[in-house]
Amino acid sequence: MKLIAVVVMGLFTFVLEAQEVQRVWANRAEYEMATDALRERDAAQKIFGLLAWEVAYPNSEFADLRTEELILTYQRVGKIASRQIPLLYKIVSLGPMLKKPSPQQIRVIHEAANALLEELTKPTSVAPADAKELATRAWALEVASSPSIAR
Repeated sequence: MKLIAVVVMGLFTFVLEAQEVQRVWANRAEYEMATDALRERDAAQKIFGLLAWEVAYPNSEFADLRTEELILTYQRVGKIASRQIPLLYKIVSLGPMLKKPSPQQIRVIHEAANALLEELTKPTSVAPADAKELATRAWALEVASSPSIAR
């Protein structure tokens, strides 16, 4: 619980700084593919659309949004049991957007990333194949957030 409180406090700072980042679509086709996937109501079709978008545009500036939607959709269909995973993922995904993270922000990102990896390794939280994929993404975001590695 203490981690969640620290994470939520740090999240407000992250959001304010992350809003400065201006993202653009690669082209009109990516925009249409993304909006189609994000508007889809059927969970299976939404997952299919999000994964197709990921294959077509793996380096999209909206990859964090795509992965967050995947996590929420997986949770909705019962593949993810933990309610903390989406929040922790959001905090970790905001890390690379920070231009000059403070030591407190870096600490919060690392704590959230470690908590996320711990949640993903619980046998009841996520199906094994999905856990491996999400844990890999979480680790990649933590590495991208680390000033000693990424900057």
